[in-house]
Amino acid sequence: MNPLIKKLIRDYNYLAETLEDVKAISSTAEGEFKSALIESDPDAAKALMPEVDNIIEHVNSIEEQIENISDPKFKKLFRKIAVKCHPDKLINLDETDTLLYKRMYGDLTFANKNHDWGMLLKLAMELNIDFGELNDTELENIIKNVDVLRLEIKKYENSMAYSWYIQNDENARTEYLAICANIFKKSMGTD
Repeated sequence: MNPLIKKLIRDYNYLAETLEDVKAISSTAEGEFKSALIESDPDAAKALMPEVDNIIEHVNSIEEQIENISDPKFKKLFRKIAVKCHPDKLINLDETDTLLYKRMYGDLTFANKNHDWGMLLKLAMELNIDFGELNDTELENIIKNVDVLRLEIKKYENSMAYSWYIQNDENARTEYLAICANIFKKSMGTD
């Protein structure tokens, strides 16, 4: 396998897993951050809600920008993977394998919907399916998806809630929360 393709798929896998971790941390952080902000400064908390919604809208708009185009090679690989992990094929498997193949099929559906070569190749590698050489357009698609993953991770990690959550001690959290509250009040024009 081409070393560049191998690296891109490894990057994609790493970033996809990292994004899932960051989303989980962010979800916890947002809940705790909102509670702490409401407790410390209810007026500032009112301005928080639109900021979180704007971040989520931006991430969703990035996902919508990925074009789904007609690509015979993509569809051919999609079919090879679907044959191995389609829910109709999950007969006489133990529960662990059934869950694994259901996850793979969900990922496959996502890859098809978003024309995501990175996800498709990740699944092909997991199932030991040969996908041959990739052309420049296919490589560009993987690079684009890797960039989208990086951007999504940054969006979550750069949020105030996430930054507050990862503070090491309670004093740093309290100071950061006060700074955030002032920023929110200024954005509402109440400070």
